Amino acid sequence: MTLEERRKIITDQCKFHIDKPKEIPGGQHCGIQTYPTVLEHDELQIKISIGYYRQNYKNKQMALDIFDLALFEIIK
Repeated sequence: MTLEERRKIITDQCKFHIDKPKEIPGGQHCGIQTYPTVLEHDELQIKISIGYYRQNYKNKQMALDIFDLALFEIIK
């Protein structure tokens, strides 16, 4: 198995979810809410939370890029 195939298998095991607060603010604090996208990998015990963009797909892509960089450093 090549290194790229192993990286792909490990990356496919990642779980994503949106970290929404239990209480949603109201009144003067209401408006467009942005919630961070969280990437988790249980075996490697890596958790990455990105809330930079308003779009979740951009946060997800950035989390995957950071995970790839971390994985590259681990596997080196």
